[in-house]
Amino acid sequence: SFHHAKKVALTLKEWIQEGKFFLNPPAETLPTDTVFKPMKITSELKFVKDLKKKAETCYDDCDIKVVAEKIIRNNVNHIVIIDRESILKGIVTSFDITRAIAEDKKSLDEIITKRVITASDNDPLDVAARKMKANEISALPVINDQKKVVGIITSEELM
Repeated sequence: SFHHAKKVALTLKEWIQEGKFFLNPPAETLPTDTVFKPMKITSELKFVKDLKKKAETCYDDCDIKVVAEKIIRNNVNHIVIIDRESILKGIVTSFDITRAIAEDKKSLDEIITKRVITASDNDPLDVAARKMKANEISALPVINDQKKVVGIITSEELM
């Protein structure tokens, strides 16, 4: 009954307050004559800002050929497309260039990925890695609060 349960609860409360009842057997008490040190941190949380590199960029009015040459010259797979104020407009990969040639595309606007998944400097690396995996992509442009490109992090840096 409710009355009996309340009586048991009050008795348990009294025993706990008096130190007569423990939820588990009492463990060994800590010595009072010993100095305890905090645990050593074995690894630090790393952030995107720790591994990002300079992003290779082109303006949004560049020719596809210029973007392709930049990919070859700098030995990269991703070119971040920006406007004249360094605001992110999109990204182009080496695969996009290959497809553009095969499909006879002439304009950068036809091949650019405009809905870009991004990271910020203060994102933990594991968050960036999960974004890449979830979206099946291999790079994240790193942007600041004004959406200006400040770098790039690729799956190669995370390896």
